[in-house]
Amino acid sequence: MFNSGGIIIIGLNILTAGASIANLVLDSESLASTGRPRYKAGLAFGLAHYPFVPIIASSIRDIVEDRSHGESTKDLKKWIDINLLRMLTVDCPAGQVSLLPFLLLCISDFLAPCVVIVWADWLHGRRTAS
Repeated sequence: MFNSGGIIIIGLNILTAGASIANLVLDSESLASTGRPRYKAGLAFGLAHYPFVPIIASSIRDIVEDRSHGESTKDLKKWIDINLLRMLTVDCPAGQVSLLPFLLLCISDFLAPCVVIVWADWLHGRRTAS
């Protein structure tokens, strides 16, 4: 379940970056002065998500695998803090640059916790059944 959620999130970020690149390359005349900086900034903020991936992925792994042995609240707090930092440094500025990348990032941010919760519930149910 988490793997498919990760694919969706990465896919939405690739879509954002791809749309920015396509607009910069294919529609360069209409973006002459005002639009080009916005698309470049949108592309930069879209790509700025990727350095957060290893940190966030390790937090999710720690929660799902219960590496803290019953203290998953601490792992969840770490995950929330990292996402808050990412939201303030990447998502909010992206929203100021362009609405479409911001909406795509918000959708992916909404899907991530849902996927983690569903997967954790499924994994917990599997453990108690065996």
